[in-house]
This record gives sequence, structure tokens and C-alpha cells, in this order.
Amino acid sequence: MRLRLLTAVTVLVAIACAAGPASAHHAISASASLTLEPPRAGCKMAEARTKTRCDGSQVVSVAWSWGPCAAPDSGGASVNFWTPRPGGGKPIELEEREPEGTSGVLRVRFDAGVRVFATVTAFCDSDGDGDSIPPHTATAESPPTAEAYIPPRLNKVEAVTNSFCGFNVPNSWLTTVLQARQTPGVDFTLTFTDTSLLGARRFSKAGRRKTVLYARGAGLNFHAPARSSVPGPVGPISTGAGMRLTPRKRGRVQVWARIGGYKTNVLAFRVLPPHRC
Repeated sequence: MRLRLLTAVTVLVAIACAAGPASAHHAISASASLTLEPPRAGCKMAEARTKTRCDGSQVVSVAWSWGPCAAPDSGGASVNFWTPRPGGGKPIELEEREPEGTSGVLRVRFDAGVRVFATVTAFCDSDGDGDSIPPHTATAESPPTAEAYIPPRLNKVEAVTNSFCGFNVPNSWLTTVLQARQTPGVDFTLTFTDTSLLGARRFSKAGRRKTVLYARGAGLNFHAPARSSVPGPVGPISTGAGMRLTPRKRGRVQVWARIGGYKTNVLAFRVLPPHRC
């Protein structure tokens, strides 16, 4: 997991709409710092099974403050969460919260597979003094916090086509167990924010090219872009992120994905030994 050094940032913004003496009397500031809380206990990055026990979500914690405001009830603040676009450009807003008060800590849980930072925007209304200072509104916006990264999650992998020779296997094995020298089609179920990690829709051609699936073990060590389908007994079978693989020997095949270069957790198929049909 990657988390950049997090530091509090503060900006002081003078009144934009007041003239002359007002700007010398009323200004507010806003600050924010972000931390990424650890994943849930037992949330592993490698499991010897085809379905993960953890969804990979994590809590982002933002310490925020703003002021001063002579009458805090006449002002307020919003905490905005953003994700940067791959390759640059205007960031994408993920969520907005409007906490009460002038300071606090806001905790928000985000799904796996996202990069996130935050800003705080505040305002304070003033009636002025009826003489040299007219009614006005002071505003402030903090610079962006440092960026947190939550890895994408491989929720499960399953064989959508499968075959066995010399084994009478239970139905539960048809999607979770493979056999050496057979060529099943498998489908990866993934959790991630495509605009954050891919910069493209996940099911578009560009998105699939940037979603690369990996298999290693039981005589395999290869990778390929995600496929929209795999061959089936009566025609193609649609997949979210599909691949075909042929284990060469008994053991385990570990599988994972890289989404825009960001690696998921690892799951694994058990592989039975080859047998004559």
C-alpha cells in the first residue's frame, strides 16, 4: 500500500467582495490534512482460495478547520474528496460532506481501487459595521491534501468453463478447482474506480487493454489483457475480465490483476493432476 507523506496545509484568503477597509478587517483561513487508516484486521493481500474474505475498503480521515468567524452560525464549510485523473487534467469529485462546527475530524470509508485527496472550502457572512465596513462574505479554500491510495481488489475468480478427465468432481469444484492440461475460461471480479486508476471505462476497449490479468504456478507464468468473453461449449461466454489458462501440472495457480499498473491482491486455484480421459 502506498501513502504519501501527509502534512497540514493552510491558506488565508482575503475577502473577495468587500472594498477598501473591509478587506483589512475580515479574512478567514481553511486547513486540512489527510491520513489513510489501516485496512480491517485479517485483510490479506494473498489468499490460497478463489474468493477473498475482505472487500479491501479503507477509511480516509481528514482533520479540518476554518475561521475565525465572529458568528460561526453565519458561516460553514464543506470537505470535498477528489480523485486525480490518470495523466493529469481536472480532478474528479468523489464525495462532498458538510460537517458542523469550525473544526473536527471526518472519517469516510472508500471502496478499494481509488486514489483520493481532500480540500476544505469555508465561508463567513458579516453584516459589517454599518459605516466603513459594508456587509460581505469572506471565503477560503485549503490547498489539496496529500494523496492516499487504496489498492484495487480481486474479489473472486471463477472458472466459467471447465472440464475434468478421470475425475468425478462435486459440483462445487466446477468453478473453483482446475485440472492440469485442461483449458478453462476464468472470470475475474474486480473492485476499483475506473476513472481513478484507468482513465477510461472498465468495459471499454481501452479499459480492458489497461486491465492485465496474471497467472503463475502449476507450470504457468504469463499475463494477458482482460477479455470480454471466453469460448464456451455453444458460443462465447461474456466475462467482466476474462482469460484462458492451461495449467501443466498439479499444484496451485495464483492469479491477480494490474489495473492501470496498480496491482490487486492475489487469489489461487487448486489444480488436480493430469489424467487420461
